[in-house]
Amino acid sequence: MSISGWSDVNTGLGVLGALNGIGINIANDYVSYGFKSANGWQEFGKLASNQQTWRAARVLGETGASVLKYAKVAGQAAGIVGVALTAYQGFSDGNFTTGDAVKVGIGLITTFTPYGWVYGIADLGVQVMTGQSITDRIGNAIDN
Repeated sequence: MSISGWSDVNTGLGVLGALNGIGINIANDYVSYGFKSANGWQEFGKLASNQQTWRAARVLGETGASVLKYAKVAGQAAGIVGVALTAYQGFSDGNFTTGDAVKVGIGLITTFTPYGWVYGIADLGVQVMTGQSITDRIGNAIDN
């Protein structure tokens, strides 16, 4: 597959990741506000993992909690594949630059932070409107 074809796949993964992130955050907000204590997203985030899981099961049911858990894993998996494709694109010309490394770093940060989907939507929106994403603009600016 050509580099432009991989770029299209990477864009699709970005869309998937952004939509997945939105859904996960809506579900987490729904769960976090279902209790009297630690009922905001910041307080909910401070709870231990097993406490968050228990609350999700009480609010969403066992099946809903399982779906939420696997959706998080799927979102991170899509992000990791996207980062790998970004690295592949950088190495494909035989010259992996600082700008390429920054693009990979941005991909990792947005994959493993709770609100990386916000950047993903902005990045995708700029790409759709202008033909070049924010991440590509940053990487190109660093290289030039």
